Amino acid sequence: MTKPNWLNNVIRLKPRGRTSINAQLYIDKSLVLKRLSPDLGDLVGIRETDVGRPVSSLMTNLKKETLAGDALNVITSGDVINREVETVAGKWYQVITLPAVRQTDGEIEGAIIVFSDITEKKLDVIRMSDFIAMVSHELKTPLTSVQGYVQIVMARARSAKDAFAAGALDKANIQLKKMNALINGFLNVAQLDAGKIHLDKSPFEINTLIAEIVEETMLADPARNIESSPCFPTTLLADKEKIAQVIGNLLGNAIKYSAHGSRVNIGCQVDPLAIQVVVTDCGRGISPKDREKLFDRYYRVDNVTGESISGFGLGLYLSAEIIKRHQGEIWVESEVGKGSAFYFKLPRL
Repeated sequence: MTKPNWLNNVIRLKPRGRTSINAQLYIDKSLVLKRLSPDLGDLVGIRETDVGRPVSSLMTNLKKETLAGDALNVITSGDVINREVETVAGKWYQVITLPAVRQTDGEIEGAIIVFSDITEKKLDVIRMSDFIAMVSHELKTPLTSVQGYVQIVMARARSAKDAFAAGALDKANIQLKKMNALINGFLNVAQLDAGKIHLDKSPFEINTLIAEIVEETMLADPARNIESSPCFPTTLLADKEKIAQVIGNLLGNAIKYSAHGSRVNIGCQVDPLAIQVVVTDCGRGISPKDREKLFDRYYRVDNVTGESISGFGLGLYLSAEIIKRHQGEIWVESEVGKGSAFYFKLPRL
């Protein structure tokens, strides 16, 4: 018997990580269920008796129904959608929706949805995230106390005109802030993994926020040369704290990977629909190989100079996740030896 074209696509598909294809179904262009694996009923509750029904009317045990919307998107655009879904019983599946393409003329004749059990892998991630969150909280409490004591002693040193003590304590305070930022990074990653990161959107003026971040960065490292190019005064509806985190991450990276005293520039542009922010530096640049993975979790560019650079490779990953959750875009343009430009674009409303 000749295999249908949609099944050939499934055979060629290889799930990522510790997964195996458990079941699949086929939906035609009118979003009607046509075929399915016999064991799909035990997995997500879709059974042979559902064949011939519109996929939007199917009753499943998934916590969030995305099958119909994903199938329509794939049939319309030809894209592949990959998501992780949870059932009411606590099982996790990697669900890949891809177009079923007719081999004779390349026309999309439907959508294939493939279910792969990733429960074990997902639970490992959740347990690790819970552990990281617990440890980070435990570290944050004493760190906050130490930071408070340092600031009190620093104020007394300044009142006593003890320049050496004040300067030393100021440097200690800067290092404590860096430690605090690292811990916050781990906490944010744990929240992302647990699906607990939420956006608290409110209107704010983008130039004002950029000026605040630049000022804070300059206070931490006064020798740095940061130039700001404001755009037309514009109100943005977004999570101010998280956008501030993105700008701070991009500025921090530009400074970290640039020569001491070299110029870093931050600017923005506005059009009727979006705001674009760019941070440019005159650093060593990023190779095409590194650019492909730059926004991956824990990825760090190899340091060819041998200089020790702090960080765990979380800043750009978190920045990308924050921008994605704002329905925005983030990308980098760079040339080795000539510096880099990091952009992000957000819808205004």
